[in-house]
Amino acid sequence: MIIKSLSRKKPSFEQLYDYMLNGADDKEILITRNLLKYNDKESVINQFDKNYNLLTKRKNTNALYHEIISLPHQKNMDIKKQKEIIQDLANQYLDNRTNNNLCFGVIHEEKEHLHCHLMISSNAKGSYTRHRLARAEFNEIRREVERYKLEKFPELEGKILYNQERDIELYKSNKSEEREYQYKKRTKRESQKEELRSNIVELMSDSYSKEQFEKKLDKNNYKLYKRGNTVGIIDLKAQERGVKKYKHRLKTLDLIEEYTNLLEFEKSFEEEWKIHELNQELEKDLDDLEDDNYTRE
Repeated sequence: MIIKSLSRKKPSFEQLYDYMLNGADDKEILITRNLLKYNDKESVINQFDKNYNLLTKRKNTNALYHEIISLPHQKNMDIKKQKEIIQDLANQYLDNRTNNNLCFGVIHEEKEHLHCHLMISSNAKGSYTRHRLARAEFNEIRREVERYKLEKFPELEGKILYNQERDIELYKSNKSEEREYQYKKRTKRESQKEELRSNIVELMSDSYSKEQFEKKLDKNNYKLYKRGNTVGIIDLKAQERGVKKYKHRLKTLDLIEEYTNLLEFEKSFEEEWKIHELNQELEKDLDDLEDDNYTRE
């Protein structure tokens, strides 16, 4: 399961609504919060607009959030049941994320994954202030929802992504992993491999494309490498220190599935990401223009 959040500076509620509804296979399955009427487009957009207009307008503040919950298709489960589960997970996410903001959501059925798209207001219903969610809070919410998923739906296939607690049997599967487990047990600290994996997981979780992931790696002194079918991470700091083992295959870090999910996510949301980047560029151009006009005055 992957949970992502895209913020938007402009109140593009209608554009996002159309994108979400056009891609929904079953338009009767809706996830909503604090909307008086949610089966009518005009009513939904008006409610979001009126709530947004309560806010004091400032530069570089968020107008709304487009958030996505992605769940891999389950081979031995019918699609109806899978949609019920992702709907349940979305509601649990909103319980933790924000129970007072406006929300409208649908489910997209892709080839490899189910995606729940959520449009969330930046302020609670009727509030004059924005509801800011710190990165640490967002990461903790993702961990809570993942724990909920593991407890309520143990039949779901997929790797643990956001929680650091790993199954002990995972560490005992071969000699090198046994050493990792014994080191952690003896020192009460994460091994270098675990620490590296934790860092890469966080960077990967906050990325929406391979390109963005590589940029985040670069800023944190890592580099992605590919040799044939092998993909791995180079720890540049370890390389500078002369550490012998500074290259780590994603397979040995147990991150192949997460990396594959990232590539699938990028493929599924390429159109939305382009729209997001164009909006960001447009907003920057408008801000530059406003600054230029202010200077001339």
